[in-house]
Amino acid sequence: MKSDDMKILVIGSGMYVTGRGNTGVGVLLSSILAWAKKNRFKIQLHILSKSASSKDEVNAALVRISEALGIKVIAQFHTFSGNANFDSFLIKEGFDAAFVATPDHTHYQYLISLAKHAVNFFTVKPVVEKYEQHCEIIEVALPKKLVTHVDFHKRFDRQNQIVKSIFKEKRCGNIVSASIIYSQKQSIPLVVFRAWAEQSNPAQYLGVHYVDQFYFWSGMVPLRCMALPRFGYLKSNGINTPDSVCAVIEWIDENTGAKAIQSLDCSWVDSIKSSALSEQRAVITFDNGRIELDQKNRGLIVTDQNQNESVNPYFGVLVETGGSNEFLGYGYDSVASFLDRIERNEFDEVALRDDNNFYPTIQSTLIATKVTEGINSSIANQSEWVNL
Repeated sequence: MKSDDMKILVIGSGMYVTGRGNTGVGVLLSSILAWAKKNRFKIQLHILSKSASSKDEVNAALVRISEALGIKVIAQFHTFSGNANFDSFLIKEGFDAAFVATPDHTHYQYLISLAKHAVNFFTVKPVVEKYEQHCEIIEVALPKKLVTHVDFHKRFDRQNQIVKSIFKEKRCGNIVSASIIYSQKQSIPLVVFRAWAEQSNPAQYLGVHYVDQFYFWSGMVPLRCMALPRFGYLKSNGINTPDSVCAVIEWIDENTGAKAIQSLDCSWVDSIKSSALSEQRAVITFDNGRIELDQKNRGLIVTDQNQNESVNPYFGVLVETGGSNEFLGYGYDSVASFLDRIERNEFDEVALRDDNNFYPTIQSTLIATKVTEGINSSIANQSEWVNL
């Protein structure tokens, strides 16, 4: 960009945006404003929500972030309903970038409009629920020369980048299998996402991260998948979605024909007393080695009068550096990567020229959507195998 001004739209006002529900300062607003402070950008910030009642949560979040960063923040809050209203809003305002952080099933309507109106966009995962919708967004966005970004922030985690290097160097030989355990506290579907949890499931919301990671690590493509859901606790509490989903995905190396198996064990019913929001572990087996990843216990446990907390100091932390505060971590890095690319006019085709799966663009994340749709199809059809 030639100017040091950027007009940004944030769509959504939930936990990931604001940190509502006593989860801190959130990720998106804090990361956007930290980036602006670091790069001396003037941000015209607009927040769009379907609920006028969210304005107080947004304002409270901005106060927390302002105090943490030592900056003054002013944002405009908007409410709307209907796609036509949204299209008119985009035309009127002329945004440089937009962040979509809304329930899974609503992403498509926003992303397709943003692409049509040539607005650079960042979206939380999963991109959309249907492979066909994902392809349509790519078809519209590509000719516009946009910067697009899917928040698969695990690509920016140093642990996963090391694993990717081990794959590339074949240090442990050929991949045989990867077993993933990923779960979150029951408060996520029961409280935080209660209004829309039935329209998602733990494999779609959580497991998609490690589907993307498997592709990121290996470059392999999926052949088929199947999934077995377990219903019980959440259903008894009025939410008709699985407590747990166990999925199996078969992958193939298109160059050698070698195959590998990935298993996903994802659940949404961890105790609220768990020492972390997420439990995350992976074991990757090779024909000449093994990798074990503990992505919950990162070496920092804090105990006070209220709880015992396993802190992830690498995702997103507020630290004092040189007399001022800033946010550091791979959660921040994901947002900063998107904004950095806009600043240097590095649209997707340029970004993917040298490394076609490092940046999580709308193109390089297509496989995750294909697998997620296959898993959902298997759940809906008595756990049958689905060819991909």
